[in-house]
Amino acid sequence: MLDKEKVDEYYIDLYKKLMYTENDLENLKRTKEKTDEIADNLDLFINKVHETLEFLKNNKESWYIEGEDIYIENNEIADKYNNLVSELNKIIKEKFIITKYDISNNI
Repeated sequence: MLDKEKVDEYYIDLYKKLMYTENDLENLKRTKEKTDEIADNLDLFINKVHETLEFLKNNKESWYIEGEDIYIENNEIADKYNNLVSELNKIIKEKFIITKYDISNNI
């Protein structure tokens, strides 16, 4: 990186011109936008996982685990849990599953 206080503006402009083409700058912009989108999606997912775990913690008397299955003894709590799991699956499907189309457009 250049120290702007110690280098003449002419050399800073020359450096930028030689180091970054318009295509490079556009690619960097798209990469930053995609990174921000991924970070936002991860926040959304983590918050929903946290909400689900808090729900289970707050209703720990109403469910138990047997093997790899969770059993919920109250229909109202089961419905709420199933809705939370559905919301998690929707986030995964809409925000994290990459299709062939997505990959080919980013090359």
